[in-house]
Amino acid sequence: QDRLWIDQGVITCCDINQLRQLADAGNVTAPPPSPIEVEQLCSGDFLEGIAFDDCDVLEEWVYGMREQLAHNRRRFLERLVAFHRTRGNNDTALALLERWQQLDRLDEGACQQRIQLYMHRGEPRQAERVLNSYRTALSDELGISPSADLIALLEETPEDAKPKASVHERTQATPETRYLKSGSVFIAYQTLGAGPDTLVVINGFMSHLEQVWENPNLARFYRQL
Repeated sequence: QDRLWIDQGVITCCDINQLRQLADAGNVTAPPPSPIEVEQLCSGDFLEGIAFDDCDVLEEWVYGMREQLAHNRRRFLERLVAFHRTRGNNDTALALLERWQQLDRLDEGACQQRIQLYMHRGEPRQAERVLNSYRTALSDELGISPSADLIALLEETPEDAKPKASVHERTQATPETRYLKSGSVFIAYQTLGAGPDTLVVINGFMSHLEQVWENPNLARFYRQL
């Protein structure tokens, strides 16, 4: 029954806090993080190697934190890629996109940008290699094929191979967040689209419905659903 605490000096230099700050910072400012710093922030998992088999509450908390860590890494890499692409640092952007796909090989946004960059550089074989790798990942894990829009990128000319949002994505408003009460708990939910069947998506132990739509790749994913 001893009391434990963490020294404040340790908290201020914690890597997970640094990553959260970079993910929430909006636009990346110069100088950007070095490759070594990026690799440090994008390696390992939250409390890696530690499990709380006898405590469901702690297990759920660790799972939620790991999901949040993965989300922040995606946001961080997405903004860092945009920073380098606007400055023409395509080699760096490609390296970051490859690291992004190593963290989440099913992320269509990272795959799309890699294909676009390779096509823009006049390297269609590299672009096809990226698509084939993504096709294998989708087939192995989900049993589906890449979207027609993604495959069509291989037909674009270098001038066309630039990221562009669809009219639907540019005009679609963020769904309104509503609430249901279940006992003493309020459950937030959003509805999107229409059809004969209802698909219910539960994001996990910890989530933020409004923040989802700030990520273009996540927004595209939910609209495709």
